Amino acid sequence: VSTQSTGAQLQNSTTVLLIRDSDPLCVETSILTADSPVFKNILVECAFEEHDMTDFSADAVAVFVTLLRDKEMVDIEENLFREVNKMGVAFNIDWIQRDCHNWIERKIQAVSNEAEKMFVFNESYYVLQRLEKDEYMNMFVSEFGGSDSNTFISRYLKDFDNLETEMLYPLLQLTGTNYTVILDTLTQSVANNQGLTKNTMLVLQ
Repeated sequence: VSTQSTGAQLQNSTTVLLIRDSDPLCVETSILTADSPVFKNILVECAFEEHDMTDFSADAVAVFVTLLRDKEMVDIEENLFREVNKMGVAFNIDWIQRDCHNWIERKIQAVSNEAEKMFVFNESYYVLQRLEKDEYMNMFVSEFGGSDSNTFISRYLKDFDNLETEMLYPLLQLTGTNYTVILDTLTQSVANNQGLTKNTMLVLQ
């Protein structure tokens, strides 16, 4: 089959996306495959006519499809960013991953209160843990490391002994040379426990 013939077939074909708690969404196959080698493999090489998108919310899938159709990033709502970013990674769409990086970078640079700071930290941590990419957290630490982050760090250290060990690393980076909040946390942990907890031992190392 020639490339020209395959292209014509794609232009005339549609793919059914199965959506969580919503009706299926019919999308032109060419929109999905144009920038995604993953979709191309599933829909062209393997010739599937539908794809399960129920891991994502209906609103996030709708935004994702709009981005693919328009080939332009919009100012995504914060509650949808994580899913859109995850889809960009899952379907290996370079420009969406790049624009999501730029989106979070702008959010980090524009932080003006604790709520905004917590949002970008949580998104950076999610990407670090679930998508195994450290670039967001590196930007966050670069922006806020060494600044007066004791109040912010204390929010996450309230339940220090049950805190995910992996979260300690970026929090320790944020403290810089200001160890007061960490020392206070360790003192409290030792006082509350008969021995050293896993997190206490990690920090002391």
